[in-house]
Amino acid sequence: MTHLNDPASKGSGIKSTNKSTIKSTVPQCKQCGVGMIEVLIALLISAFGLLGLAGLEVISLKYQTVAHFRSLASQTSADMADRIRANVNAAQDGHYFTQDSYPLNTLPIKQCMATIDPCNAQEIAAADLYHWRNDLQKIAGGWGNVTGDVTNGMILTVYFYEPDIAGGGAKGIKCEGAGKLSIRCFKTVFLP
Repeated sequence: MTHLNDPASKGSGIKSTNKSTIKSTVPQCKQCGVGMIEVLIALLISAFGLLGLAGLEVISLKYQTVAHFRSLASQTSADMADRIRANVNAAQDGHYFTQDSYPLNTLPIKQCMATIDPCNAQEIAAADLYHWRNDLQKIAGGWGNVTGDVTNGMILTVYFYEPDIAGGGAKGIKCEGAGKLSIRCFKTVFLP
């Protein structure tokens, strides 16, 4: 490389080169591999983030199942309360009250939908209890009972298995009469 300001090159026509200004064409590797380490760290952080998202998804599915069971318990309780209100004579006579809560009474019942042989109030109450308990059985093995009285209020109690109670049992959550593990109860008090 020649320099025009070099005193040796003035007037002589000879161009000199300065060796200190010649740069090597071989790249110096002061930061070789740093880009790869940055990529690996970014992948590691992303992997932890995805694991966190997967954990949140699992927890949300668990609580979604719990909410679904509670919603079904509420719906079946409201259905039974409406059935009792529709047959208030049987409620006043005590035909809706149950002493047992589990296992279900699986005795055959009279079909009250037939027009040839209509049911009386007691048979309608038995059919209502039978169908209500069959519906409760579909809620993760649930069951229920009816207590109380007509003047002070009837109590519908729905018991069902809930996965978020890990071995606690129903006694710790004020569900009397249920000694099984992972039991939740839902109570509805109403006047017919």
